[in-house]
Amino acid sequence: MRRLSARIGLSILLSGLAFSQTAPAPGFEVADVHASPAGAQPFMNVGVVGSRYEIHTATMVDLIGTAYGVDSTAVTGGPAWLEKTRFEIIAKTSARVSDADRLVMLATDEHR
Repeated sequence: MRRLSARIGLSILLSGLAFSQTAPAPGFEVADVHASPAGAQPFMNVGVVGSRYEIHTATMVDLIGTAYGVDSTAVTGGPAWLEKTRFEIIAKTSARVSDADRLVMLATDEHR
């Protein structure tokens, strides 16, 4: 009888742990980040093509504003290059990723 009680208790404990787990945060499968070519257009351009998420000619201030959903003029401080150096980002995501998840993925500092 004691073994049966122990097994039932263990089953309840393990099932509770299984239901309390949170889903892992979404992340890019792979990303390529590099400086934009000299003379590139002075405005950020964002696009989603299938499972590709592309951001072109974006400053770090643009990227921070986009990731956290604030106007880039609200991002202040830091070295001058944050507003001057422009970047190209091409990342592969799951085709099922929502726009909100893409912003979370852009904001995270976790590398996979």
